[in-house]
Amino acid sequence: MNVQITRKCQILFFIVFSLFINNNLISQTIRGNNNVVKKEREVSQFSGITISGIFDVYISQGDKEKLIIETDDNIQKYIITDVRKGILNLQLTDNVKRLKILNVYITVKELESLIILGGNNVIVSSALTTDELEVYLGGESNLSLNVLAKKMECDITDAGIANFNGKVDFFDVRISDDAELNAFDLQVDVCKLKASGFSQAKINVINKLDMIVTGDCNVYYKGSPEIHNRVFSGGGFVIKRKLEVE
Repeated sequence: MNVQITRKCQILFFIVFSLFINNNLISQTIRGNNNVVKKEREVSQFSGITISGIFDVYISQGDKEKLIIETDDNIQKYIITDVRKGILNLQLTDNVKRLKILNVYITVKELESLIILGGNNVIVSSALTTDELEVYLGGESNLSLNVLAKKMECDITDAGIANFNGKVDFFDVRISDDAELNAFDLQVDVCKLKASGFSQAKINVINKLDMIVTGDCNVYYKGSPEIHNRVFSGGGFVIKRKLEVE
């Protein structure tokens, strides 16, 4: 009898404790007050950007670095931004919920690296000119990038979706998991492609193409490149698409 009473007490205590924890967590959740404001933040010089959260980010190239946050005024303090070793870090604290607007406007003088994690939507609409650019796209993020570069290295993983246009001399790209690369509008002179998992890649190559394609991924390519190395295994396929004549 005493054992049953003790067990009931333990269960009751667990239920009460769980309710207390849940209520405490709910009380800590921060929601926007619908008073949307734009605030500029001071930043030092940077050539790299790391984004983690659920932001809508608009990147442009200019003469001076600039950062503007647009969201509810009571949320501004929960958006963490700092520059360390030339990298602008942008992060949202986990307890912020239900935001209608969370826009970030970044102006960069020279961009050499871009890391995107989480569920962001990042747009570089005007042509970004740079010698070399490294891109990592993960999580469920989307990236639309207009770029003119001599060399670009890119890793696209998880469920990331990349839409590229512009012109690149050398394009080294690795795509895996359920990621998607749409780069028919990116003119590439030399391309090194490694695709795996259930990914899909669309590329436009002029002179030289090296491919390693494994798993159930699909690769579509335009142009008439000389294929130097081709390693292919798994249930996916490689298809050449004709260039559209205007």
